[in-house]
Amino acid sequence: MRVLPALAAVATLLMTACPSDGDVVGNQAPGAFTIAIGPAAPVTTDPLIATILSGSVDPDGDAVTYTYLWLADGLPQDDLASDTVPADRTAKGQTWDVSVTPTDGTATGTAVTAQVVIGNLPPTGTASLVSTAPRSDEAPRVEAEGTDPDGDEVEFTYAWTRDGDPVAPDGPAVDPGDTTRGEVWAVTVTPRDDVEAGAPILLEATIGNGLPSVGSVSLDPDPPTVADDVRCEGTDFGDPDGDNVASTFRWFLDDAEVAGVVSRTLAAGEFDVGDRLACEITPTDGREDGEAVRSSDGVVVDCPLWHEDADEDGYGDPATATTTCDPEVGWVEDDQDCDDTNPAAFPGAPEVCTALDLNCDTVFSSAPCYASCKDINDGGASTGDGVYSIDTDEAGAAAPFDVYCDMTVDGGGWTMIQRTVWDNTASAALLTDYASFYSTRVGTPAPGNVFRLEGALWPGLDVLHESMSRVEVRKDASGLSCDPLFYTVSGETLSVSPTAASVSTGNNYVYRGTAFQATDTAGNACVADYDATPWFYASCCWICPSYAGSLFGVPRPAQSASNLSLDFFGNEDEGVCNNDAPVLSNAQSYLGANAIEFYVR
Repeated sequence: MRVLPALAAVATLLMTACPSDGDVVGNQAPGAFTIAIGPAAPVTTDPLIATILSGSVDPDGDAVTYTYLWLADGLPQDDLASDTVPADRTAKGQTWDVSVTPTDGTATGTAVTAQVVIGNLPPTGTASLVSTAPRSDEAPRVEAEGTDPDGDEVEFTYAWTRDGDPVAPDGPAVDPGDTTRGEVWAVTVTPRDDVEAGAPILLEATIGNGLPSVGSVSLDPDPPTVADDVRCEGTDFGDPDGDNVASTFRWFLDDAEVAGVVSRTLAAGEFDVGDRLACEITPTDGREDGEAVRSSDGVVVDCPLWHEDADEDGYGDPATATTTCDPEVGWVEDDQDCDDTNPAAFPGAPEVCTALDLNCDTVFSSAPCYASCKDINDGGASTGDGVYSIDTDEAGAAAPFDVYCDMTVDGGGWTMIQRTVWDNTASAALLTDYASFYSTRVGTPAPGNVFRLEGALWPGLDVLHESMSRVEVRKDASGLSCDPLFYTVSGETLSVSPTAASVSTGNNYVYRGTAFQATDTAGNACVADYDATPWFYASCCWICPSYAGSLFGVPRPAQSASNLSLDFFGNEDEGVCNNDAPVLSNAQSYLGANAIEFYVR
């Protein structure tokens, strides 16, 4: 009879048989007994053993034996006929029953049953740090594996500390950006199944030094010439610990290291034409060296061939040539100039109103002459807004000149006659007397520059008697321009003589008055008293090319914030700033502008 230290179930059956005197008694069944299944709390590694605690006694003194019937989750296990169930037959959560019946070989007694439930076994795990001394730019990272005796899926939890203090990461790795050299990081790794945790594993790592780095290395100059001292240049130096990064250098000539040269510069004379040069930089933080980075090879070339650029158009005369590594001022490498006496002649130069080969293509073309931006637009030569050459007398004696054309608004063809800018010192160049206005061109028409076409040319450009103002309102915070506003008027006629200028229609968003005011004209209060740029004023302006007064203290381009309606495209003054606040004048009645331009067509 087996005896277990803990018993899961005990069953007892008591039977009493008291024959009367004189009765004839036949064979009697074995009597009551008790059993238990052990162990009391089995798991899948335990065999189940049915133990007779107190044996059955046969009234006739016959020997008693027992039969066993095992059930798993209520299903008979017919192949199990002994008192034992092997451990490998059990699974977590199963209910096992045993029914034991006594017999004396003839009669059977009453069966007794017992029951147990198979419990959970915790998982086990192994874990290790990929590195016990990770660098400060490396993530402390755990690799873990787990097994479960019950075949359950094993998961892990991670509890990290930094210098003994709990920190947030709950996964197997730490962000390298959270670590600092010298810190001690520890992690408790715990395996878990769906019921309970296994034994925790404690791991620890001390953060080491992060290696310095250099992003790229190049030669300067590249390609080097035979007369150059060549420098080894590195970019994007870094150190994860914030240490200062120094460099050591190696030089290579045709892949062989140049002995004794450890400086940044390889002096001329160490190499010859056709040699392949390369350099290598190794970054160091004073503790350790980082990874060395080598430049691409540079093949040493001879000093360039230079050509004189007498007309200073950026292209040299192919008939003049000298080889040098130290050229004189006025010499260039490009030798494609076809006429070094004419600055208008160079490859790709525009050919307008000329029979000369200005673009050096050897084709003597007779390009059409355009007298205005409207002519260019009508002639199909527009390539969009920009600077164009026009010739107001077409094939006459006057030379072509550059103007800025708006080829977009209302079909395009607008010629700009004046531009002022936010820089009051630049716009001051337009504060002139009438004679200068009439005969002198100021500035260049490219965007961002102050410009005024001489007044004598204005009427000839006003073909359709249409005018336009273009306003770039200035943003207060950034100083950048808002989207431009465009105001157009039609039906006006410009008259400009050597002594006076006027426009037939005033009181609009281009011409506030009908008489032109310069520094020396009669009735010029706006110009004389407020340093306003010469223009057509009456009670000064709604759109002011440049005006001081009480607005900004110094003359600035400005637009009324209250007297203007929607522009040509239906936009309003402050609405084009895309929620950015515009610059406001002192009295907040005018908006400052980065540029104000006037056009005619």
